[in-house]
Amino acid sequence: MLQYSSQYYQDIEGEVIHIHHLATDINYKGIGARIIDEIKHIAQKEAKNSIRLDNIGSNKKLNEYYEKNGFCQIAIIESEKYDGTNFGILRELKVS
Repeated sequence: MLQYSSQYYQDIEGEVIHIHHLATDINYKGIGARIIDEIKHIAQKEAKNSIRLDNIGSNKKLNEYYEKNGFCQIAIIESEKYDGTNFGILRELKVS
């Protein structure tokens, strides 16, 4: 699901697209990267500066995946969304 605003990024300026709830079937290797590439094309077409998302910070594999796909950490959050043992990482991918 794509959105154009998010409660987690209110203090961070920019024309952005937010990715919420990106999940793929493990049997379809590479589909997540293809989805991210398509979102990049949408962002470029709509003159957005970046793509942002958040993920659970304690998920090492997911952190590595997003970093491999160019998303940089821009903030850490604690929220009702996270259960107290986890924290959220806000990430951004610049679109040129």
